Amino acid sequence: MKKATTASSGSSSSAKSPKTTKTTKSAKGTKSKYMQIDEDQLRYAFQMIDNKKDGKVNASQMKQMLVSIGIDVPERLISKIIREASKDDSGLIKEQDFLAWFSRFKTPKDDDVEADLKAAFMVFDTDGSGFIERSELKSAMKVIGETLSDRDIDELLQTTDADNDGKINYEEFIKALL
Repeated sequence: MKKATTASSGSSSSAKSPKTTKTTKSAKGTKSKYMQIDEDQLRYAFQMIDNKKDGKVNASQMKQMLVSIGIDVPERLISKIIREASKDDSGLIKEQDFLAWFSRFKTPKDDDVEADLKAAFMVFDTDGSGFIERSELKSAMKVIGETLSDRDIDELLQTTDADNDGKINYEEFIKALL
């Protein structure tokens, strides 16, 4: 996965930027993209473009914020977002209103899947190194009732280990499952 940092609006801030997974998409079909962005990233992006520091942004600032987190939304939809999310007709949106509006795109089911995948990875990664090594793979397979030969373990590692480092990282694990 490519990592990117959020764009700055030109103002300096001592706040640390949360890391974002950036895969820019058009507004059509972006629901899966919205699910990759957590509330801290949204809050940080909102605060960075809130030039007046009054907790409100206009359409231009909203567009800048969404682009900074990897979501390219056409201008015509920005006004619609502000109308839907804002509690008044000021043409501005408050941070809390935006966060509440944005949360409709993230379902508890999506959070559960991610948590389940992380938990499954941790079952295999017994030493907490962030990698599943050969011995951990063999032990975990045995625990779940799959006794594999050394040859089977080697084949499983070979087909799953995309970067050929002899161990399985989280991304390789997810690709193997999905």
